[in-house]
Order: sequence, then C-alpha cells, then structure tokens
Amino acid sequence: MTKILRRIVFFFFVAVFFIGAPKIVFYALGYSYRHGSESGLVKSGLVYLSTTPPGATVYVGGRRYRDATPAIIRDLLPGNYPIRLVLKDYEAWAQTVPVEPAKSSVLGKILLHPKKPDWSMRLSDQYEDIVLVPDTKYFLLKKKNQADAVQIYDWKEKKAKPFEDDPAKVQSFFKAKRSVDDTIFLLDENGKFSSGRGGEVIVKQSVLGFLYDKKNHKTVIWTKNAIGLVEKIKPKKELGVLQGSWSVQWVFKQGQRISQAFWAHDGACILFQDQSKVLMLELETFGAPATYELLETKYQSHIFYSDESGEVFYLDKKSGNLMSLEVIPKWKVLEIPFTLLQEKEKEAKVARV
Repeated sequence: MTKILRRIVFFFFVAVFFIGAPKIVFYALGYSYRHGSESGLVKSGLVYLSTTPPGATVYVGGRRYRDATPAIIRDLLPGNYPIRLVLKDYEAWAQTVPVEPAKSSVLGKILLHPKKPDWSMRLSDQYEDIVLVPDTKYFLLKKKNQADAVQIYDWKEKKAKPFEDDPAKVQSFFKAKRSVDDTIFLLDENGKFSSGRGGEVIVKQSVLGFLYDKKNHKTVIWTKNAIGLVEKIKPKKELGVLQGSWSVQWVFKQGQRISQAFWAHDGACILFQDQSKVLMLELETFGAPATYELLETKYQSHIFYSDESGEVFYLDKKSGNLMSLEVIPKWKVLEIPFTLLQEKEKEAKVARV
C-alpha cells in the first residue's frame, strides 16, 4: 500500500510539474492564459498609476488593489479597465484605462482635487489688477486712484512693498523680457504665430499668446476661444519641397475670452483664465482632456501662477483682496518617501516594451 501511495504521489508531482512549469515560464515572460472561445496564450500588459498627493487606494473593476499609489498593476489581459482612486479629503478619480499586449499604460501625474480648496487671503487692500513680471519672483499689484498705485509682490516670500521708482522704471516692469521663447517661436501683433528659427508660419492669425515649457520642451498657445499644443513633426518631402515641421493639437475649444495660460503640474496640466473663471485642463488622460473650474476672479483682472509654489494668485471678485489657492499640494508629496516614488517610476519604465 505504501509503495502504491508513493507512486501516486510521485506521478502527481510529475503531472503538476509538467502542467505548472510552462505556466510559470510563460507568466515570467508576461503571458497569461485566456479561457473561452478565444482560448490561448495572451501577452499581458500593465498599468502604472501615480497621484499627487500619493497614497490613494486603487480599485480595478470594483476590486481593491493591494498597493496604494504609486502602484504598478501587472499581468492584465488586453482590454479596457475601469480604475477608481480614492483618498481621504479628496474627490474620487475614475477613468477607463486601456491595456494593450506587451505595453504599459502610464498615468504618472494624476492630480487629485481636494474636497475643500485651500485658499488664503494674502493682502486685504483693494486691487484692480495683477501684472506679470516674467522670469522673476515678483508680480505687480495695481490700485485705482491712489498715491501708491503700484505695489510689487514677492510671491516666494509672500510680501508686498510700494513700488517706489520713477514712471519709466515702472513701465519697464510692465514690458516683458526677451527669453528663450522668442528664439523658438515668434508672435506678431496680428496674431501670426511662427517658428523663430525657420520662419515657418504655424498659425496664420488670432493667437493671443504662447508659453514654452523649457523643462519638458512643450509649447501651449491660446486664442480667444481655444487652447492648443504645438508639436514637432517629422517633415515630409512632397514633389521635392519640404512640407511643414510643426502642427497644433487643439485641446480646448469652448472658451469665451481666454486671456492667460500657464503650464502646471510639471507639464501635465494647463491652468488658464477664461473671462473671470480660472480653469484647469488635464492633459494626461486616455480620453479627451478633462477641464474643471478652480475659482472666479475679479472682473477684468488677471492671475499669476507658478509651478514652483503650486499656488495661483488672484483678486477676490467682490473685495479685490489678493488671494491665493493651493493647486498643486507640494508638501503632501513628502508623505511617501521620494526614493519610493523614484523606484516605482524606474520599475514602470523598465517594464515598458
């Protein structure tokens, strides 16, 4: 009896080995077995999710995933997966994410929106407008019919002081500095937007402004009603003539009177002003870019935003007080060690095929 039992056990483990070993090998190579009419080995994919702030609970198709963000969800069969992210005190995030064989679906800059916005009053005086001073840590605050009609505000130190200078120097602050933007693109008084180096006309008219993201080498332009992304394309040679090397992808077309735009969240979003409304346009998505309203500012006034501080400065629509709203919660990123974030991002990049 013992001999027979040993043989049974032996043949059982042999069978398990021959059945299981190929599965283990294929699993290690990124293959999964699909049952049903489409049965057979299928190359799997993965999804990488990283949020600001981190630590969001991940639900895939209604099931809770074991790791919080940043997270890598592996061994997913090709298809579309409803993913939901939940974090205390923040609005839930949801999107359907496609998974392709042997590829990574990466959403590395998901911005979660707080249920209670964190805004602060910076100055209680009544102001008429905010004027940008490019490439500095300052912006100007204009008053109406007062002796100290202009104040200079240090947005890093959160301090203001009278702008005690002669009118000529005040005007020089209002004039934008020449920057690297002007060497790459040119915008004339008629709204014609062209390449500064090659002279190629990208948009013939109506462009009101543009902003070049030096870090990520991306450019946003805006007209009265639309926001577009300028992209470099490979030139095509047709009939011996080199055709255009730039294109514009219009990502927002429902504007009423767009006046300003800023890069936000390290190039993943565009913060812009449309009439008195300040909105955020999320670009990192597998569907159409999502737009949501942040706040409403004083009529005919401007705003200031810096991705370094993560705050947008604006004038209260009723009082004219200088206010700030935290858009990117910089300090909350430290809740998860930066080294862990780096490791997760590196692991996701290695996993891409």
